[in-house]
Amino acid sequence: MKSGPAPSSLSVALDLAVRRAHWISSNRLKTHPYFLATDIAACASLALGFFFTKQFPQLPFVAFVGEFFAMTALYKAFLLLKERVFGIRSRSYLQDTVIFLLPAFSLLNLILGYPFANAFDLVGVMFPLYVAIVRIGCFFGGCCYGLPSPQGVLYPHAIFSKAHAGCRSYQPGPDPGVRVFPVQLVESFGNVLLFGGIAFWAFNQVEPSGLALLFYLLGYSVLRFLLDFFRRTSARPRIGYFSEAQVFCVAVALASLALLIWQIRA
Repeated sequence: MKSGPAPSSLSVALDLAVRRAHWISSNRLKTHPYFLATDIAACASLALGFFFTKQFPQLPFVAFVGEFFAMTALYKAFLLLKERVFGIRSRSYLQDTVIFLLPAFSLLNLILGYPFANAFDLVGVMFPLYVAIVRIGCFFGGCCYGLPSPQGVLYPHAIFSKAHAGCRSYQPGPDPGVRVFPVQLVESFGNVLLFGGIAFWAFNQVEPSGLALLFYLLGYSVLRFLLDFFRRTSARPRIGYFSEAQVFCVAVALASLALLIWQIRA
């Protein structure tokens, strides 16, 4: 009987990282790795907001904090509505952002009367930072993983159970039973690069322009479109050869590019 290829040292390190993350989170921190990642991402976003609003004070930091927590609560309500009315339990980061988060954020910002340029530049820098950290939580938690790969990560079966913490819940994907490509970490790294480039540009502006959000939506759409070729098939339907997310990415990328060209020429 032939055995498969021996895992690489990187695969062994990834396996160990997953096991240790769950042990530390469960026994020392009394939480789940995904919840821990989202908490760190939230703190990092608030810290980023502090430095951004200090440099561009037209949007006060207190107002940003209020908008941040208001959007967190509204998004939770949106997810419950999506599950109970449409039967969709999973989060869809780009779709949820474009369909709900950005319109709701824009309306909230309009009601409060703060400049859209400041708000859109701030969230354009914040989104890649937040997602870069959360995708690490996805990796440790066992969701959004990639296609089977002999040199990928092998998740222990014990981690594939739903987790709860107060009003928060986390549902990992089904146990793949084989090594899978850690596409979450690649997406995290891609968001780190987007964050670095967009933040450098945004913080070196004389005045906010609002273009940071369009840069991010364009960059992330391209990144996600490419990475979905390496992602395990979603429960949502495919549209021909492409996933639902890829089709949405094309639409968002084209719209973002058109708006960028229009804003730059204006």
